[in-house]
Amino acid sequence: QSEGESSEDTAEVTSADLRDNFGQVALWFAVNHGVVTTPLGVASSLLGTEVASAGNGTLFVLTLISSLVLGAPVVDTLGSKQAMLFGMLLYCVYIGCFGAAVLFEQGAWQQLLLFLVGSGSGGVAAGVLWTAQGSYFASTIKALADVEPEQSRERISAGLSGNFASMYLGLEVASKLGFSALQAVGVGVQIIGFVYFLVGLAALMLMTGVYDLSPQGTLMEQ
Repeated sequence: QSEGESSEDTAEVTSADLRDNFGQVALWFAVNHGVVTTPLGVASSLLGTEVASAGNGTLFVLTLISSLVLGAPVVDTLGSKQAMLFGMLLYCVYIGCFGAAVLFEQGAWQQLLLFLVGSGSGGVAAGVLWTAQGSYFASTIKALADVEPEQSRERISAGLSGNFASMYLGLEVASKLGFSALQAVGVGVQIIGFVYFLVGLAALMLMTGVYDLSPQGTLMEQ
């Protein structure tokens, strides 16, 4: 793509477009993150203490490692949007493995294996996903500052941060309450896990429609 084409694409994107786009990013990110991190709160009661501890420990260790050594290289290679999609996909593996793990008896080796694989995927996902989200956030601020020269970057950042945080926290709480509510009315944990997997996957698919704001992107829907 030539420099002229890039400038033309940028000019076609308005402030309202960018703000609406970031709202979609925040929504699909929050939905995916909310449903796939729910196992953290219920693993010990559904999988047993030993399996839950092993899985959650794996999750936290790999989150740290991923944040330190994988997040930035993956974002630099794929771009922020594609890196977010990669992280969300691995998050779906996490909730999918959790849903499969609850099919087995507590403490069974199959259950442990599935939850370890899922937790490992979730840990790698977290390090990449949050790095990518930060990069996408910064790119959105820059793009908005270009089309809203009257607004300071600090004011733009504060507004976007508030919107993202409220959506993120609200949907995380809603996801956990929803899991408990479905259990309370007699829905099987296996079914809930499968439903949450599908919701996380749907959020991933919808995220593919947002703008690509990476240097290699075109500010057009990919």
